[in-house]
Amino acid sequence: MQNSERLLFLYLPMSKNNGNTAPALSDKAYLKSGRARKLPIYACYITKGWKEEGICNVLIIRKHVNNNVSFGHFMVDIWCTGVKSTSYNVNKDISILDPVFNNTELPMIEISYELAHNIIYSALAYAEEYDIKPHKDFELTRLILEEDDDKVELIEIECGKDGKPFLVVVNSQDSRNNYYYQQLLKNAGEGNFDYLVSPDVIY
Repeated sequence: MQNSERLLFLYLPMSKNNGNTAPALSDKAYLKSGRARKLPIYACYITKGWKEEGICNVLIIRKHVNNNVSFGHFMVDIWCTGVKSTSYNVNKDISILDPVFNNTELPMIEISYELAHNIIYSALAYAEEYDIKPHKDFELTRLILEEDDDKVELIEIECGKDGKPFLVVVNSQDSRNNYYYQQLLKNAGEGNFDYLVSPDVIY
């Protein structure tokens, strides 16, 4: 794990209804209506080196007829914890993403929607094996994704590290009282997972 010490969640401003760029519905209602899923996929991006790092940022961007974008951001841990953090923005000028693409610390590469979808849902399924729940906002941001059904090409994504869960925690936390650690202890059993206490990982 070479660069995970500096892997940060991409903090993007959450969408707000400011009366200028927002749709007639509130952003939350817009997502719940299913309209976002009807927008064409514009592009999908992931943190470069995601396989080696285990924890990555995934962006799913859809385009409106007015050339604005709606997108979901997912911080995904394929080694253990699934969707750790997530956020969304609705009907915004694409320039809102400039900080993401200009970030030399966390370069992003473009990938297919199918690969992005499988990374997210494979990580979720792996975390679910240990009764680890996704971030609470995933109930909304998943509505930017396609339905997880047979219409999306299945791509096998290897989860875990060296055949078992690998948990990274921040040293400012009590690692043994950490929610993820407790879930692994309960559902995998002591000795059946590895963990690393890192000084600088920010979730």
